[in-house]
Amino acid sequence: MKSVFRYAMGAATLVLLVVASLALLAGCGGAEEESTPKPTTVASTTVTPTASPPEIETSLGTLVITEVRSSDRWPPDCDLEGQSRCGQSPEGDQILAVSLQRKHRADPISISEAQVAFEEAYVVAGDGSRADCFGVVWSDWPGDMLTVGFGLPASAHDFDLFVPGSPPVDLGR
Repeated sequence: MKSVFRYAMGAATLVLLVVASLALLAGCGGAEEESTPKPTTVASTTVTPTASPPEIETSLGTLVITEVRSSDRWPPDCDLEGQSRCGQSPEGDQILAVSLQRKHRADPISISEAQVAFEEAYVVAGDGSRADCFGVVWSDWPGDMLTVGFGLPASAHDFDLFVPGSPPVDLGR
């Protein structure tokens, strides 16, 4: 039953990503049709917070940001050719993936709990663009690490993370 639930949650996340991408395109006047679609390639860059890792308070407890990276796919390490639950960001967009870990070991984090904890989380880039959290995946299974995703224009940089109950966190470039 657990694997069916995990699959359903993963499929729901992918559907949400596709719907959000289509809504974004529709809100910007739509995309021009091309006879041959070109794959979007956003260089995967890793931005790891410096000094002591930033912490945020959530309903999951204290979480430490372990990695921030930009990717052209969700989940960030998926294989577009080999995984059905792998989605690519629309052309001109990037996915900002923020990896977090519980500060204190506890029971494994459930995806439904993580989705509730980040349902009001968002990032704002230096250019003013804003994105709400669209997805949550485990970084390890079972475990206390997860990755949350935000879809932004590929040109966006200098990100701040906003999670209700915690001060804003500078995620860097």
